[in-house]
Amino acid sequence: VYFLYDLSPITVTITEVRHSFLHFITRLCAVLGGTFAMT
Repeated sequence: VYFLYDLSPITVTITEVRHSFLHFITRLCAVLGGTFAMT
């Protein structure tokens, strides 16, 4: 029962990490695109 109870926060953490990673990729592309446009 404890394992099932502890599984939910882990799933939430993984979801947040994936969202943050996608946001990071989006920001990285924006910075690279802006740098490329400036040169």
